[in-house]
Amino acid sequence: MNYEALCSYAGDHLQSRWPDPVEVGAGELIPQLSVGVYVALGVDETVLYVGSVCRPENAFGVRARVEEHLRKHERHAAWNKVLLLPLKSDTPLSEVRRIEGRVGAHLRPAMSNALPKLGTPRPRPR
Repeated sequence: MNYEALCSYAGDHLQSRWPDPVEVGAGELIPQLSVGVYVALGVDETVLYVGSVCRPENAFGVRARVEEHLRKHERHAAWNKVLLLPLKSDTPLSEVRRIEGRVGAHLRPAMSNALPKLGTPRPRPR
């Protein structure tokens, strides 16, 4: 998996790079992020799930969402690491979902059943 390629889907919305996955299987805490895309990885680095959060008012939005997932036994048992794409807090929900869809289409996660549709790309302003 090429982290830089995933970051390219975020474009100008990327807040920062976090190329080292957080080891949730070892109890490591997700950093404070209110808006972002996350990729759940299994012990063998298999991409299991791609999701996103857009909670600009909540600095722990991504952490809270991942913790919600981990309350489900099958995810708690399978998810070992989470890769993060931190997005700027002013990123519109529609863009967060678009980025999630592109990352999901690129990675083809084993456990994601409902990724956002990619839709027609909008032309970039010049």
